[in-house]
Amino acid sequence: MANTAIRAPKPQQNVSAAPATAAPHTTVLDYLSNDGFKQQLAMALPKFFDADRFVRSAISEFRLNPDLQKCSIASVLGYFMQAASCGLEPASVLGQCYPVPFRNKKTGGMECQFILGYRGMAALARRSGEVTSIDAQVVHEKDDFELTYGLEQKLVHKPYLMGDAGAMVGAYCIVRFKDGSYQYRFMPRAEIDAHRMRSKATGFSPWQTDYDEMAKKTVFRALFKWLPITLEAAQMAALDESVARYNPTAVGDDMLKIDYVVAEPERDAAAADATSTEEGGVNG
Repeated sequence: MANTAIRAPKPQQNVSAAPATAAPHTTVLDYLSNDGFKQQLAMALPKFFDADRFVRSAISEFRLNPDLQKCSIASVLGYFMQAASCGLEPASVLGQCYPVPFRNKKTGGMECQFILGYRGMAALARRSGEVTSIDAQVVHEKDDFELTYGLEQKLVHKPYLMGDAGAMVGAYCIVRFKDGSYQYRFMPRAEIDAHRMRSKATGFSPWQTDYDEMAKKTVFRALFKWLPITLEAAQMAALDESVARYNPTAVGDDMLKIDYVVAEPERDAAAADATSTEEGGVNG
C-alpha cells in the first residue's frame, strides 16, 4: 500500500468562509450530524450538489451496509469526503461510487476503499463539455459481435434477444465527441476478471452485486486516459481504489491522508495464470 499525503481534488467551493474543524466524535453518525463536518462536506461539494441531500444519502448508505459499520471511522469519513470532492452520490445503489470494506493486512483492521463506478466515471467525463455520448455494453456468447482494428475499424454488436444470451464474453465502450470523432475499446472477459482479481474487497463488493456495471467501468477506465477531460476530472478519477483517512483536527491539505491500495504480486500472478486459459477475445 503506497502512502501518499495528498488532498482530494475539490470542485469550485460553494461556501465562502473556511469551516471550523469538526470536533472529534465516537461514531460515523455523530460526525454526519455535526455542523462542522457538514460544513466541510459543503465546501468540497460542487455548486450543483445539495449538501443536506448528500448527508442524508451518506447516512442511509452507512446504516444499510453492516460491513461498512465495521470499518475505521477515519476511512469511512474519508470515503464520504472523496465522494463529495468528486461531486458523486455516496449511495452505492446509484452506481456512481462504492464504499468497499477490506481488511488492511498491515494494521489488521477493516478499512473502507473508494471505488468509482461506471456511472461515476461517465459523470466525470461529461463535465468536460467535449463528450456528447458514452455507450458501454457487455457482450454475450450468442450475440452477433464483430470487431475489426486497423485502417478499416469496425464494431458491430447485435444482442441475442430470443432468450438466454449465454455467458458474458467481454465488454466495450464507445465515447463520441462534439467534433464528431469517437474512441472505443473492447476488453475480453479474461482481462476484465484479471482486474477483478486484484480487488481488495472482502465480503461486500460491487463485483459481486454489479458485475456488468463494473465490467463496463473497467473497459471505460482503460479508455479514460485518451479522452479530452479536464485536469480536475483526471485527478478525481485517479482517486479510484484509494483509501482516504479523515483527520477531524486538521484543516486544508492535511484533512485527508490518501493511500493507494495495490494488489500483492503473488495474487496478480495467480490471476494471470487463471485467466490465460479461460477464453480468448480481441484485445483493444
